[in-house]
Amino acid sequence: MLAIALALLFARELLAGDAATRGLILDASVPCIEEVAAILRAGIARGEIADDAPCDRLALMFIMLSNMLLLQGAASDWPTMRSLPKLAAGLFLDGLASAPSQGAPAT
Repeated sequence: MLAIALALLFARELLAGDAATRGLILDASVPCIEEVAAILRAGIARGEIADDAPCDRLALMFIMLSNMLLLQGAASDWPTMRSLPKLAAGLFLDGLASAPSQGAPAT
């Protein structure tokens, strides 16, 4: 529960905190952003993810989407904390899925 409380605090500070606090949080987020970017690069290499934008920006976007869903879940009954990882990944990756090649059936 402490991890969720900390994540909520960071998400709220990113939205409403002062510029110095947002800068500190973003600087501290660099290792997480790099890890998500590496996962995205691997998906691009496998042809599973489109390479329409730089991976570091996509990684930050994914983290921000996850934070917004976390805030929404904390303020209501949707999404549940249990469903949040799958929901965040699905919403994000459905938009990044590479288009099927010509003639290949869509899955």
